[in-house]
Amino acid sequence: MKKIGFTLIKILIFSVSLFFLIFTIYSNIDKLKEINIASTGVVIVYVILSSIMYAVLLLFLALGWKKILESLSKITISYKLVLIYLRSLIFKYIPGNVFHYVARQVEAKKEGASHKVLIHSNIIESVVLIVASLAISSLALIFMQDTSLDNYIHHVDMNLIYGVGIGSILAIILIGRYNKIGISDYVQPFFLYMIFFLCIGFITYIIVIEVLQLNISLPICIFLYSLSWLAGFITPGAPGGLGVRESLFIVLSNGILSESDALVLSVLLRIITILGEILVFMIASVIINRQNKQIGIYGKCEAIRKN
Repeated sequence: MKKIGFTLIKILIFSVSLFFLIFTIYSNIDKLKEINIASTGVVIVYVILSSIMYAVLLLFLALGWKKILESLSKITISYKLVLIYLRSLIFKYIPGNVFHYVARQVEAKKEGASHKVLIHSNIIESVVLIVASLAISSLALIFMQDTSLDNYIHHVDMNLIYGVGIGSILAIILIGRYNKIGISDYVQPFFLYMIFFLCIGFITYIIVIEVLQLNISLPICIFLYSLSWLAGFITPGAPGGLGVRESLFIVLSNGILSESDALVLSVLLRIITILGEILVFMIASVIINRQNKQIGIYGKCEAIRKN
């Protein structure tokens, strides 16, 4: 009964977010035609380049998870698990928002990783990602000197944000003590994730300047993306944060961007992330398949030699 109730809540949250996004598109359908946007060729070039940059940034997430896994297992982990991580990311768009974890768990277990360690690594990764996104959002908020903070305090309960951050830090400490790993083991993943959010903010900034041809500061872009990403990440049931991330991005952009500009920007960023995840899926799959073929050929040669 509880499972059914939780499923209904997930469906409700996703449906409300999607409805808000669709309603925003419908409300701005005429304004969208009037947006001062770069030519189609320029948009395509920047979307492709941004997707490639995003694909590279996903490596920071994979390396952060690898470090967490090594800290838990006390051994050096094969870089094949990095490829497994990258290949699994695309599965988060399957309804349920958990299938990328499932795919990662199944494939990594085949490589000899402990089931228990993998589960703990996924939990720790999620908590450290939350802390990193809150940290970079808070830093960006401090440097948003050209923007009234009242706009953001009006939409976001900052006490709630900092409460989640403190709770996440305490969770890291407790999980670390349970798994007998120190705070120092989280430092590298934390900074890798901080770099990830910083660079995604930079991609957002480039799209705003070059594609939408607007003038807003880099800290604002970092803040908008990091906090809206967090909302999509922690919302249950939303595949890859779809709908939730875009909805909060539009709300937080109030007073900074017009609703139509925020809508176009959030959709472009979603296209960029999806293309980047498809790219790393394809590259990782090709490399893994080649490695598996080489192992298979080597195994056959060994068998022939022994016979």
